[in-house]
Amino acid sequence: MKKKAKQKPLIDKHKLFCHAYLSNGCNGTAAYKEVYKESNEDNARFSASRLLTNGNIRQYIDTLLLNVFSDKSGIASVVIERLMGIVGTNIKEVCFWNGTALELVESNKLSSRQASSIKEISQKITSNDEYGMSVKQWNPLKAAELLMKYCGMLQDKVDLTSGGQAIQPVFNYIFPEGEKK
Repeated sequence: MKKKAKQKPLIDKHKLFCHAYLSNGCNGTAAYKEVYKESNEDNARFSASRLLTNGNIRQYIDTLLLNVFSDKSGIASVVIERLMGIVGTNIKEVCFWNGTALELVESNKLSSRQASSIKEISQKITSNDEYGMSVKQWNPLKAAELLMKYCGMLQDKVDLTSGGQAIQPVFNYIFPEGEKK
């Protein structure tokens, strides 16, 4: 029977990784590269995956999430920040055409605002054994609508009554000279 290894307390870099993980939209690779700047993409992906299986790190991330979501204003600020990222990011900020193919901006060079705008990245092989890439963003108009509703700029229902009575429309028609009134 195998004994469970005693888990060590988190070091400061592990705590920074947890904060970076949440601020990067739960992107472990980007979080790892943010904390361990000398790391390459493959090492960051492997190491982030390994860190995320550590029970102490998972517990610390869960605690951070509980702290954010126990305070409703914390939830609102997270949602608003994400919606603003969706509204304010142009597709050209996350990918570009190099003349022959679509290329993505490296994940460690994307801000959290830019990263939050990406809905899906897919790659497929065409009939000529060439790779095709597709990048989809969240709908910025829907995000803008949600932000405007939150700010009270849009209302689903508008009450057009005055003291319980319906407001009667008033038309002032000005007759041109020479026509009957």
